[in-house]
Amino acid sequence: MENNYDIFLSYRRDGGFETAKHLYDLLIRDGYRVSFDIDTLRSGDFDTGLLQRIDCCTDFIIILDKDVFSRTLDITFNRKRDWLRIELAYALEHGKNIIPVMLSGFMGFPDNLPADIAEICRKNGPKYDKYYFDAFYDRLTEFLYSQPKMAGSNDVNGEDNSSLVGSVLKIETDTPCRIFVDGSERCIAKPSETTRLALRGGSYRLRFESIENPADNLEDRTFKIDKDVEEWYTVALLPVKQKRENLEKIRSEQRMPKEKKKSETQCGRYSQFTYLQEKVFDKQLVSFEDNGKWGLRDKETGNEIVPCRYDIIGRISDGTAKVRQGRKWGFIGRTGKEITPCIYDYARDFSNLRAAVRKGSKWGFIDKEGKEIVHFIYDYADDFYGNMAKVKKDGKFGAVGENGNEVVPCIYDEIDKFSSGLTRVKRNGRYGFIDKTGKEITPCVYDEARPFTGISHTTMVRKKNVFGQFGPWITIGANGKIILTDNSRKQGPSGMRM
Repeated sequence: MENNYDIFLSYRRDGGFETAKHLYDLLIRDGYRVSFDIDTLRSGDFDTGLLQRIDCCTDFIIILDKDVFSRTLDITFNRKRDWLRIELAYALEHGKNIIPVMLSGFMGFPDNLPADIAEICRKNGPKYDKYYFDAFYDRLTEFLYSQPKMAGSNDVNGEDNSSLVGSVLKIETDTPCRIFVDGSERCIAKPSETTRLALRGGSYRLRFESIENPADNLEDRTFKIDKDVEEWYTVALLPVKQKRENLEKIRSEQRMPKEKKKSETQCGRYSQFTYLQEKVFDKQLVSFEDNGKWGLRDKETGNEIVPCRYDIIGRISDGTAKVRQGRKWGFIGRTGKEITPCIYDYARDFSNLRAAVRKGSKWGFIDKEGKEIVHFIYDYADDFYGNMAKVKKDGKFGAVGENGNEVVPCIYDEIDKFSSGLTRVKRNGRYGFIDKTGKEITPCVYDEARPFTGISHTTMVRKKNVFGQFGPWITIGANGKIILTDNSRKQGPSGMRM
């Protein structure tokens, strides 16, 4: 398949290309499927085909050099040609695992990043170090959610990719097991197959855990492999399992007289169960994994409430939890009862009794009964904050209310998250403010504006003069009216000189 990728590499051609190409070569060598746009001329209008690649990727690596946001912050630059911003905004909007790689000249995130990519400031990633590159690269792979493809199998274009791998460990096992390298899970090995594990030359800590019971495991803390070689490795977990079962049998026989009376009085209250993983779901229920699928059981009795049919069961939010079957999302309630079947391409958690969901490329909203309250007409939809949620249509932002009506028309270039006070908006390159009802309290006439602060209930704005120079700061109150300017040399609401 053309778009069968795990990782998307985003970069500026001037400043980030060399690093991106180097990482691409290494990741491909280590068995990852990487989308690296090397053929397209990135100075023209954006190639929308790249968004399809981002869709199928789990991880999104962005190379941050000193001028990475220069086009983004240049209001005169054609946004349709700002490839990096388009890629990053799309990846953030679609919940990809964002990994920023900070080059030596990168001095930190600007304070005035556009709203559609501002969330990048909260993402963690490794700092590039050419002197300790191996440590940097190892750290980078720890941030990845995707797992490397087995060396020797076909790559995304159906070609043999084994020549790109440095060393290969050919693993045979007598028991289905998970393979961990230096503490990170890399792949699953099965008795009927030879598993090829891509490694670089060096020392590793290997761990093999039985899928049936992780208590059956083996660990090799001093494994070494040379560069550019293939080696066989045999994993024997059946003797480990037999030893564990024999010990459990002896202990069970020793406990039997003592436990007999207890089990009779409880009348079978507790059932026997062994699962690979368990997580707290609610006060009475826990989610558990069996053979790669998740379900729910009663915490006290162990009785199965929801069979293991989901690939993911999320955390409780607003009395509901997201679930995923295959590539589709739905919702269940606290008791495990299905609220909506898994029919959505993506879903956000419920907030204020509403959830943003996506079908295809369009977003809408549903309520806790699974009823559609906002039609699927938006290109983006955020969670509800207060009584409104930010939406995007035809490249412009607006907001919908709790009843599903479009309270703020989609006419703004940017809208901050809604808060208890005024909310900053941007239109035609100028800033203004709207209130909780969506009414424009301060018109969009200012060249710079700070977000509204709920503590002092004020914000600050300023304009440029005819020479392009900024004028004095103006303090605006919660009603949108001017309180003072810094020419007055008065104390501001927080006690600081303005």
